[in-house]
Amino acid sequence: MKIFTALYFCSLLYGFASDDVNSNEPRIDIVDKTGSQNFGFYFIDQFGDIKNHFLFKNHEVGANHYTIHTSNPLLIILTKGNFSAHPVFIEPGDTCEIYFDGESYQIKGQKSSEDLSIFSALERELGYVFPDFSGIKLSKRLDLTYLLEQHKKRYFDRKEFLDNYEREHIVSSRYAEVAKQAIYYKYLRGILYPFYVSGDTEKLESTDISETYYLQVLRILEPASFDDSLLFLEDYRLFVWNYCRFLSREYLGTSEEFSSLFECAKANFSGKTRDFLMFYILKNTAGQVFIVLKHVFNTS
Repeated sequence: MKIFTALYFCSLLYGFASDDVNSNEPRIDIVDKTGSQNFGFYFIDQFGDIKNHFLFKNHEVGANHYTIHTSNPLLIILTKGNFSAHPVFIEPGDTCEIYFDGESYQIKGQKSSEDLSIFSALERELGYVFPDFSGIKLSKRLDLTYLLEQHKKRYFDRKEFLDNYEREHIVSSRYAEVAKQAIYYKYLRGILYPFYVSGDTEKLESTDISETYYLQVLRILEPASFDDSLLFLEDYRLFVWNYCRFLSREYLGTSEEFSSLFECAKANFSGKTRDFLMFYILKNTAGQVFIVLKHVFNTS
């Protein structure tokens, strides 16, 4: 049985990792027509890996051209080599041409300019790409209730912005819904921030987090749902991951972290969301996995 358990771990890694690798899959094409030497982009794939690209010359196309073979929609972040970020949501089968007018990027493709600009407009007005709690370190002196109120305000400001954008522009229901789901799950994973364990921040014990904050978190999480069709969204994937960590918070940073997370995933999630979560647990607790596998094989 232990051997089968170990083989299951290995097959899960292989199965999820190979799920999106198919030479016959649709593709996303990005064509750089900015004339800039600093143009590039990055995105986070379904495995949580950051892919950075500076476009190369494709002589057949006659412009800097890059092809991404994927069956998943992607949120691609355009950059000019600095801290600027211009997010664009692109679906498989699309070709996007990127222009630069001296101040901002202009994107042309099969979708309308209003669709292709919705995330970049949000980024300019209220921010979206970078983490909401960037630079904030956990501390027992941190006022978590104030932090939560600021985070809630940020979410509702973004929601209002998207509602206004939808009224003032001709936006497809698909793009409007993707943007709303993205900010919603970014909000949900943000409220779990005090329960994170990170190497550069102080771990808060359960006694350090007030019952008021804890109950607010539970109320906000209560209507949350899991939807396999949203796995292309990094915000959804990170929420699922951090929600599992929240449920296993008492074991984070201990020798029982891996087994607790794995059991939590099996008990509380299903479908492709559970498959992703188990893969992500294995990826992020690799050290503990190898210890478990070594123990399994040594005692079998």
